[in-house]
Amino acid sequence: TYGDWSSDVCSSDLSDNNERINFITVSPSDKYVAMCERGERALVTIYNITSRDKRNRVKQIPDGHNVDRDFPELHGVQEFLAAAFSPKDEHRLFTLVGDPAWSLLLWHWTEGQASKILSRVDLTNRELLKSVFDGSTSLSSSFMMSLYLQGVDLFVTVTGPDLFQFFKILPENNAFDPKHTKLNHIAGKKVQHSTQYACHIWTKDAQLVVATEQG
Repeated sequence: TYGDWSSDVCSSDLSDNNERINFITVSPSDKYVAMCERGERALVTIYNITSRDKRNRVKQIPDGHNVDRDFPELHGVQEFLAAAFSPKDEHRLFTLVGDPAWSLLLWHWTEGQASKILSRVDLTNRELLKSVFDGSTSLSSSFMMSLYLQGVDLFVTVTGPDLFQFFKILPENNAFDPKHTKLNHIAGKKVQHSTQYACHIWTKDAQLVVATEQG
């Protein structure tokens, strides 16, 4: 990585048996970077990029010696399609899980302690996604996840091929509360459009802009 004050803030190598880094995100404080790696098993590596110490890797998610036992939600999963630090607490990390799980996970991580899953939700069209994608290729460019903080309320949006989901995170138990699964109403009128969602972005005034493959 590179910064204004240094041409080499940190460097990293792929973990054993992993193929490539397919997604990178930065924490709200600009202190941490999370890198999603695709390979034998899905992995997120978190680095402290404010440290000049070359040993600045502070956490790998999932951690532990027996991932299949400790995190059965990730059995057979080869990649996280996206990740995002919570704007309310950067020691909470959201991950979009690819084939065959097709789910969202909210993790709590701390340096020197085991990470744990706080909540999980399956994507609504999970079976359709499983039938279309076989896990043989990287899917990270096809899907997008974003977080939006409105007052004290935190929302998660996920888009992809035939996929739109909008959740509110419930503060009392960190659960994903589904709000919308379709984008077919504009100004109160039902409209027809492509559901091949390519990307999306939140504006400062809480408007969600979604692009499809047709523009």
